[in-house]
Amino acid sequence: MKHQTSWLRQLLNSLTVVTLTLSFVCGCGPSTPVQLPVFPTEGRVVFKSEPVAGATVAFYMEGAAVPGSGVTNAQGEFRISTYAENDGAIAGKHQVTISLPASGVPESEEPAAEPPKAIIDLESPDYRAGMQKVIDSASAKKTPTAKIPAKYASIKSTDLEVEVRNQPKNTFELQLRD
Repeated sequence: MKHQTSWLRQLLNSLTVVTLTLSFVCGCGPSTPVQLPVFPTEGRVVFKSEPVAGATVAFYMEGAAVPGSGVTNAQGEFRISTYAENDGAIAGKHQVTISLPASGVPESEEPAAEPPKAIIDLESPDYRAGMQKVIDSASAKKTPTAKIPAKYASIKSTDLEVEVRNQPKNTFELQLRD
């Protein structure tokens, strides 16, 4: 009996130590990811010698908690933001993805029809007419084929890679190919 009590006591002591250790490790420390230093990063996206406007450019670094990203302007230029607007990207090697909105046109340039306001009765003729207007408006918009190859939209298929350095300015010309 004394042997069983001794074994049980050792087990309980071990569990107590493990529990306290886990509580300390999990309960202490920052609740937000550590912010690694970032460095100003900008560039330009070009496809078939033309700037790519309205594209989201994302820089993914292995082990980083968040990617850096930016949106291209009409000239295809972008600035990367990681923790704050235009602060830059973390130093190191990044895989780069580039994607366009589904329509191939920046979302802000293509306003959608608004659903009717103050809807009370879902069966009312006014509601049905308003919703039909929204549906017709969406259907009338032709979705052009993607302006850029789809491979650039996924981290699994993109072949774009850049290295951000610890320097005052990092500039990249991203030439997309078919």
